[in-house]
Amino acid sequence: MIMICKPLKRLAVAGLVTLVPALARAGSYVNFTTYEVPFAIGGVEVGNQVTLSGNNATCSVTNFSLQLSGNYPSTNDTIEIRFYGVTGGATNGYAYTPGPLLFDSGTISLTGLNSAGSILNLPADGATGDLPVGGVTIFGETMVFTVQFSGSDINSNTGTVDLFGPSPSAGANYNEAWVMNDPNVGSPTGWILATNPPGQFPYEIGAEVDATPEPSSQAFFGLAGMAALAFAAFNARRSAAAR
Repeated sequence: MIMICKPLKRLAVAGLVTLVPALARAGSYVNFTTYEVPFAIGGVEVGNQVTLSGNNATCSVTNFSLQLSGNYPSTNDTIEIRFYGVTGGATNGYAYTPGPLLFDSGTISLTGLNSAGSILNLPADGATGDLPVGGVTIFGETMVFTVQFSGSDINSNTGTVDLFGPSPSAGANYNEAWVMNDPNVGSPTGWILATNPPGQFPYEIGAEVDATPEPSSQAFFGLAGMAALAFAAFNARRSAAAR
């Protein structure tokens, strides 16, 4: 979820109407509505750019979930999750690309994962591979999450996530996938944006992003509200004295 700043609310104090910002709330990105197909990405870094429900605010991502497919019997089969902002420099004709890097889980063991539909969950508990305590700070409402597999069982037909659709139940995505150094492309290297042809399933990876408002943002809005209330009360007393 991402923090959302509500529209300004009207508050009446001693007959005077003023405007006070409401406290910040959180939103989310959830794409587990309808399962479509497995998506084999092999050892390539692939991910989605998503818009979290909310509106231009700072938040801390406190949980990330991803649905996996495939069998990973080897002890060296791993997955790595990364979060990016969306202010990376222009590359390969795109006005912006994923960047800067905001979070890297490092390699997480997939040993013994032998069932489709398994959920990988990264809470903000500071454990190895999980999100740091307090979460990962996201600026604005848009981010990119990526997935990358590695290990002796990973090839072009494995390293599989699940695609869901037709649209997220919370937040939004762009039906496309960011791909880093795709060996099937060869050139150019770096980030490219992949889109399935019309009639095929869009690249909407089954995932969920949860977040909470940044404490500093909550404090700001709380102080702003208190200041507005004090100012309104002062003006009301002054108006009453003038009468």
